[in-house]
Amino acid sequence: MQNCLICRIIRKEEQVNLIYEDADTVAFPFMYPLTEGHTIIAPKKHFADIFDAEPKSLAKMMEVVQAVSQKMRLGLGINAVNLINNSGEVAGQDVFHFHMHIIPRREGDQLNLKEWWLSKATAAGEKELNDLVVKLRISH
Repeated sequence: MQNCLICRIIRKEEQVNLIYEDADTVAFPFMYPLTEGHTIIAPKKHFADIFDAEPKSLAKMMEVVQAVSQKMRLGLGINAVNLINNSGEVAGQDVFHFHMHIIPRREGDQLNLKEWWLSKATAAGEKELNDLVVKLRISH
């Protein structure tokens, strides 16, 4: 995609220091980090979002997500990460090239996603959960 920021990074049209690159995947520091080490992992092949992505590319990308997370553990001294993907505008996606955020976490880092989550969440009832399972069950 000509105007896609991540595609421009892959084509070396944007000045970004890569953390990792192979034939299928890139990893680079996020320009607006939530914590030190916040990193983007993206497939080189352009997919708009999770709905558009090829399973093989997703699998390769997750191998890189794990490798970079392990490197963060050693290089940054962290022992926790958040993995975030926004797929679709309603979900907050604003760069329409599928990618994953790895957000390294440290004790006391002031990024309290758990507190935010719990303040927004409400418990689902048994019937609601059962109805959802019927709608979403995947058969082999």
